[in-house]
Amino acid sequence: MPEIKENNFSEIIKKTITEATRSIAEEPELEVIFSDEPPNISGKKIKLRDPGASLNKSELAVLRGNADLMALKIKNHDQEIHRKYQPTSPQAQKLYDLIEEARIEAVGAEDMPGCATNLNARNIENYRNSTLNNITHKDEAPIGEAISLIIREALTGFAPPSNTRKFVDLWRPHINEKALEELKKLKDEIHNQELFASQIPQLLDALDIASSLGDSDPSSSKNEDGESELEGSEEENTEISDEFDPDESEVIDDESTEELIDLDDLEGADEEGEESSAPDSSGEIDDSKNLRKQDYKIYTNQYR
Repeated sequence: MPEIKENNFSEIIKKTITEATRSIAEEPELEVIFSDEPPNISGKKIKLRDPGASLNKSELAVLRGNADLMALKIKNHDQEIHRKYQPTSPQAQKLYDLIEEARIEAVGAEDMPGCATNLNARNIENYRNSTLNNITHKDEAPIGEAISLIIREALTGFAPPSNTRKFVDLWRPHINEKALEELKKLKDEIHNQELFASQIPQLLDALDIASSLGDSDPSSSKNEDGESELEGSEEENTEISDEFDPDESEVIDDESTEELIDLDDLEGADEEGEESSAPDSSGEIDDSKNLRKQDYKIYTNQYR
């Protein structure tokens, strides 16, 4: 491969991601801006972090994950429907937004499998500095955070980031007992936002969210890139496993590497938005994307 100047390298990445983002959103005139600001979406304008002159493979996956999610929101999210079923309390609204975001991720991962790895890389990055696993007692664990992680797992098939799994398992039996049927119904309706949104209040009621959430914030452990963007500021067993053991299953490894990408890493970015290989049921993915298999478990079929 001929030597690529740093500025050309950055421009090639921007061009590739811009084209893929427009393709996923089905908006050929979508404006994609690269800046130092956190990723956000406003109307038909998307802002992404500037990739700079060098980028490792994990950073590229996160950049693509943010781009993919915002493109999928433009394509699959109707804000009027979202407002129609929105809860009144601020805490329930945050959780409602996160559940809708998980739906959008699930649709994207199912319809365009190449998005799946990028979306999961984004979520892992959002929780990279989380200390949730330090919580050892259920009564100290914020239920809103646990619900958002378990619902994303149920809808997308991706297990929670490894540094949140012990925390999630504190609440998993309670959520299974109270809201298993509601989770299955949500899973069945990911392609119909109206039906999906209309069932979220039933899920919140089943989990007694009004009294349980209190002042907790379902996104409190996320970094600024993980903030909900649904308001335009800018996830055949019959239950979720109580016995999920990361050491006995396969999951995309949370650890990033510092290996820099080259232009060959962008060859998978096609016009259908399938920028990278999606994990299959065994967790196998394209090693060239530098996301190794380890401790991964698919839950996609549990709610059918």
